[in-house]
Amino acid sequence: MITITELLIIMATLPVPYEHAKETKTQRFERLRPVASAIHGAAQRATCYGRVECSAYWSGSKNQAIAALVSTGWWESRFAQRIIDHKCRKNECDSVLLPDGTVFHKSAGAWQQQAGGVVTVLEWQRLPGSPRRQAWAAVRTLGRSKDACKTTAGMFSMYGTGKHCGWGGALPRVRTYNSVLRKLDAIRDVEAMVKG
Repeated sequence: MITITELLIIMATLPVPYEHAKETKTQRFERLRPVASAIHGAAQRATCYGRVECSAYWSGSKNQAIAALVSTGWWESRFAQRIIDHKCRKNECDSVLLPDGTVFHKSAGAWQQQAGGVVTVLEWQRLPGSPRRQAWAAVRTLGRSKDACKTTAGMFSMYGTGKHCGWGGALPRVRTYNSVLRKLDAIRDVEAMVKG
């Protein structure tokens, strides 16, 4: 079983967002640690890993859920801390300019989750600053998208558009997903060999 530390190492191999370019490796690990822990916990919970009585929100493996969360989070926010904390700039987070001049951000958190579907308005309001809540909302939405579209590209399309299973922006996400999944599966295979 993949550990949070192993997941953190995989996440640290992803390109660094420009606003965190000057952080040290230690700072990067500390910034990403709560996100890695949240991804690990959400994937475990969504797949009912180690639980007897449970309703799964993800129909694939735990590693597939982790890879989907890593890919989606990286493409949606690059795991930038200010996005996790919902401190979006006026042109980010699916912003809308209201008639009074106020900017409203429809998307929240590392996975740019919107209210609706499996995420209630109350749950959405509680997302900012909580990677754990953000990952849980995202894995449920990804699971629903996966079940609706039946393919990895379709899952990312539905998640990205909220409307359909075909979107050109899904292909880079699929590549990231496959890369992360290969690394996760390699760790699983090594662990199996070590156990004998």
